[in-house]
Amino acid sequence: LLEEEALLSQNPFFKKAIQAIHTQGIHLKQLVEKLIAFSLIEAEEMKIARKLQNAKKMIEDILSSMKTILEGKGVQVTLDPSLEKISEVYVDFDMFREIMKGLVENAAKFNPKSEKKIVIAGRSDDKEVVLSVADNGRGIPSEEFEKIFQKFYQIEESFTGQVEGAGLGLALVKRLVQVHGGDVRLESKMGEGSTFSVHFPQEK
Repeated sequence: LLEEEALLSQNPFFKKAIQAIHTQGIHLKQLVEKLIAFSLIEAEEMKIARKLQNAKKMIEDILSSMKTILEGKGVQVTLDPSLEKISEVYVDFDMFREIMKGLVENAAKFNPKSEKKIVIAGRSDDKEVVLSVADNGRGIPSEEFEKIFQKFYQIEESFTGQVEGAGLGLALVKRLVQVHGGDVRLESKMGEGSTFSVHFPQEK
């Protein structure tokens, strides 16, 4: 209702205030959803419905839903040709969406460069399907590798800059991958960027 009034208003302060309310409302909604997901996982009440699905098609759908956000942050996402060659992945789609969305958001959020680049690639064998999200950011110190997957943890602001968030994104990603019986791995070089890889077991 307020947004409709803002469209008709000539007051720039009013329009800016309404936009701020809308933006923070979205942030709060996302935080609540992540907290609920954590609660369900830790209580072992989250239901998982896995089936074989086309990884590239799912990733394209996820990126399409994030298009406005990514363009607003000046992020260029490239799908590596390797995605065409990987096997179907045995996952719960809703959980998979949160996993990939969390990795892409993390890669975009903590990249201070004016040209933010993300490359999503994949590979598979008889045992697992591996999907990776690589960025060209500043990299992550090796001593932070384990800590960044903890709930409510963020690397010090002096390193990342002032970035909004509650430190839930990567923690939720790791939990959701573990629910699938897989794991998350990180490779990073300071000044060159980071690559997060999620490993999903093949269907048994």
